[in-house]
Amino acid sequence: MRAGPTRGNYIASQLRKANFHAEIDDHLEHIVTKLLVEPGNLFQGWNPDRHGPLDRRFGASVRNEIAKLIQKTANRRKYVPTVPLASHDRAVSQEPSQAFLRDEIMAKCGALGVAVFDCIVSGVCPSVLVGRVELGKASLYRVRKVRREVGEVALENVAEVYGSSSAPCV
Repeated sequence: MRAGPTRGNYIASQLRKANFHAEIDDHLEHIVTKLLVEPGNLFQGWNPDRHGPLDRRFGASVRNEIAKLIQKTANRRKYVPTVPLASHDRAVSQEPSQAFLRDEIMAKCGALGVAVFDCIVSGVCPSVLVGRVELGKASLYRVRKVRREVGEVALENVAEVYGSSSAPCV
């Protein structure tokens, strides 16, 4: 590596290799600031006899910072909601029967039950709710158990409306 603008080009090329195409400028600025300004660990305590050439240290530092960025991105993606959670308020729901059923589910199964019901109604598998922070990091076992409870609540309400327990379940 040569001195000068090639260091920035090196960081930008490594960011491109890590698939950070849209945010190169922001991440480049973050990495340069982190290496040179914040802790100043790139040059602090560097001894060429003990630590080797500065180019290798620079390359390793850039790789470590990009690895941290990848880890942060993956962690953020894990906590981004994949299914919008509908409200259990009657005013938000369009159908009065669904609003009533949602209220019943909220009373008997809680917020996780309402989220499972919304998944079923929208045609999404409720297993996407596993590990969601806003639902108390429910396990797959818990989601399946709540799904059964939601089905039972729905059957009870359908039986009350139609007078039969053999009505189709949600």
